[in-house]
Amino acid sequence: MSTGKSRTARFRKLRLIIFILLVGCSLYLFADYHGPVEIVLRPSNILGFEGFRAKELIVQGFDEHENLYAIRGMNIYKLKKGEDRFKKIAHVPTGFSIFWFRNFSLVRKFTLRPECMEVLVRKSGEIIAMSAGKLWHLPPGSDSFTETLALRHYQKGDQGIFDNGITIINDSTVCFGEYFRNEDREQVDVYVSTDNGRHWKINYSFKPGEVRHIHSLQKDPFENKMWITTGDVKKEPRIAWTDDNYKTIHEIGGGSQLWRATQLVFDQDYLYWGADTYNPKYEGLYRWSRKTGEVEKIADVHGVIFHSTMLKDGTIVMTTNREGGPNEKDKQTRMFIIEKDKPVRCLNVGTWFSHKPGFWFKYAKLRLQRNQGASMLAMSCLSQKEFSNGELLLIPEEALRMGEELVNR
Repeated sequence: MSTGKSRTARFRKLRLIIFILLVGCSLYLFADYHGPVEIVLRPSNILGFEGFRAKELIVQGFDEHENLYAIRGMNIYKLKKGEDRFKKIAHVPTGFSIFWFRNFSLVRKFTLRPECMEVLVRKSGEIIAMSAGKLWHLPPGSDSFTETLALRHYQKGDQGIFDNGITIINDSTVCFGEYFRNEDREQVDVYVSTDNGRHWKINYSFKPGEVRHIHSLQKDPFENKMWITTGDVKKEPRIAWTDDNYKTIHEIGGGSQLWRATQLVFDQDYLYWGADTYNPKYEGLYRWSRKTGEVEKIADVHGVIFHSTMLKDGTIVMTTNREGGPNEKDKQTRMFIIEKDKPVRCLNVGTWFSHKPGFWFKYAKLRLQRNQGASMLAMSCLSQKEFSNGELLLIPEEALRMGEELVNR
């Protein structure tokens, strides 16, 4: 009898433990799904500069008031200028798909995929987001997203839209370009919406075989033009502009790896870019003169340049990827700082983490804000040993200027 009572007591205790564990796991998953309401910035010394950092926030861009937007999983956060914490402003749906699991940090950590979506936020509060291969629209004052477009290409290996391939044209118009593996060299389209992402139409199509995909669509702050860059090989790379919302485009150059760029930087006199190439003949930092149309190489680089921006004071920052290309001399990511009438500075940032072939192979990236003209550099670090995956670093422009002695190769 006593043995039976003892077994019953142990069974009840086990059930209680299991119940407590299930409740605890459910509460954790519920909180993880919804994400924190606020994410506080931590003051930190970053590469010798005084700045701030926060875990797993993928930078998107600044608005005209220098508020910064970033994403964590399927949540959008806003850092108001002058404040010390990001605040959650929206949760973007995924629709009924496997990508729903991106809501959970354990999944994102296991798959090494903190970049889950691309987001534009209008000054009216409207949000246009690309999530799980679909475009979503959130009206001002609402908390309910509406699906507005399903991308033709969004599966394993197909991002649908590159980091810099979606942008704002004016108060009512936004656009994006298709980015997918495109091994068969199908048609590649530029989509434009004139009602802030509620409806979309194709304004321009590259014919089959013309380009592999679109790297960037960007607005020129100094001329009434939009720009487009494409890749990847042979005659596919090109840099071109439009002044009619991509109904027609006009090339300034193309047909070689020199013109393979993923993010342009603009000032009154030049366009700047870093070559997204594995070819040592063309790797480097370049600028194109608006006046003469000539191209000048301004610095040597070993490896691929993906991200670039210009700060309010005119400082240009460009960053390298590590992808395993033959022109990469090591596994180090680097940041290049370009200031007028000064030598280009090169700083080592991190060491490529997930470089072994297989499921966990991921490029090492230093992702920067999508736009230019802010007084702060925002950089998300991906797949690097020295940083948690997706860690956001914020460095004020004055700190970059004060660190002029910091140079390494």
